[in-house]
Amino acid sequence: ARESGAAAPGGWDEIVAGNRDTPAYRGPATTLAAERARQARIAVVGAVTERWAPEQAGPVHENWQLAPPIGPSTDLWALGALLYRAVQGHAPYPEENAAELVQMVCGEPPAFAEECGALRPVVESLLRQDPTERPDFEELRGWLRSLVRSAPEPEAGLDVVPLPSVDETKLPVVRRRGELVRKRRGRRGAAAHGRHRQSRGRPEAEPV
Repeated sequence: ARESGAAAPGGWDEIVAGNRDTPAYRGPATTLAAERARQARIAVVGAVTERWAPEQAGPVHENWQLAPPIGPSTDLWALGALLYRAVQGHAPYPEENAAELVQMVCGEPPAFAEECGALRPVVESLLRQDPTERPDFEELRGWLRSLVRSAPEPEAGLDVVPLPSVDETKLPVVRRRGELVRKRRGRRGAAAHGRHRQSRGRPEAEPV
């Protein structure tokens, strides 16, 4: 049995004190300092859903040391928000105000990923509010691999412009930006250009 008063291995007291295996805790030491750090992060980071997982956005309580830790599951939240934004065209939460965003992230579920197609269950699982319910990296990797293997070819929308087939026997033409101007070829153009320069440099004498 463990002696009374001794800290459990890996507990908060051991993290604060520091030992050979666990680095010393360098975060806020009091509830007030933790809340000040949170408010400063809100002002610096702003309303960006990828940066505000629920475990990052939650308010600081008296037992704030027991809150879910910031770890790999937080990165998975950011990935889910990024995938949602890339496919849906907007974030899963309104981003008009940072203070409102952190409240919504903690109190309301994200919008449904209705336009994500086969990625919908992946995105919605990554955006679960409880970090312990999100998939780990190995599970996510296997999920994505199976989707890539079985995914159909994407359908071309109305706004998609098909590109002409690439001729492997021809090199791409590199040109500067601007209008295409046809260059004059042969001595005729060069002579005319030369005469134009001479006429400007030597004006003809007026007849007396």
